Amino acid sequence: GLVRGPAGMTVSAGGALTWTPLGAQGPMATNVLVRVSDGFASVTNGFTVTVTEANVALIFAAIASKTVNELALLSVILSAKDSNLPAQPLTYGLVRGPAGMTVSAGGVLTWTPTESQGPMVTNVLVKVSVGVASVTNGFNVTVAEVNVAPKLVAVLDRIINELVTFQVTLTGSDSDVPLQSLTYGLAQGPVGMTVSSGGLLTWTPTDAQGPSTNKVLVKLSDGILSVTNSFTVTVKP
Repeated sequence: GLVRGPAGMTVSAGGALTWTPLGAQGPMATNVLVRVSDGFASVTNGFTVTVTEANVALIFAAIASKTVNELALLSVILSAKDSNLPAQPLTYGLVRGPAGMTVSAGGVLTWTPTESQGPMVTNVLVKVSVGVASVTNGFNVTVAEVNVAPKLVAVLDRIINELVTFQVTLTGSDSDVPLQSLTYGLAQGPVGMTVSSGGLLTWTPTDAQGPSTNKVLVKLSDGILSVTNSFTVTVKP
């Protein structure tokens, strides 16, 4: 029989001692005292059982695929569990990921994809470590293309003469990647004024169009979004 021993230890009547130490019972050294009896007399024996720490594999919660827009913040809270006792601190990190992505030691993954990083699908590999042991998790991040409106440089107000050709080259830009074709146009203007698709505004006011002050509205489109700019052209006789 068992005289003294740790919780969970048993000794059968036939002399089989069994014990499976729990996580909380290691590492430690414990003294065990057993006895044998013939029904009248009994003797005891003592010995020491040393329980060594066995590192249990971490459980790293799976991470679902993510979708994020260009220039938008992606934030993911990583989660892992360690059943070892005593509890040990967990440290997270990034094994593989796109430029600019970071993982804090506490398990917060952050990334704001740049314009040039979308559209694309990128595979991310993260890890969690406890001591020298670590496990990894992988997941995909899809970066969706977000169209950014083009920019049209402002045109200053002008004063021109009748019957004299007036020209100005409109200038615009677009930050989308891949590059989109930009098309210029005239949204509002006097009779005879034109704007080529490449951005050349031309007008020769007739004698009847002066004197006058004319509001001009020009536009720039990337095929999806467009912007406008306005200015005035004053015609002198």
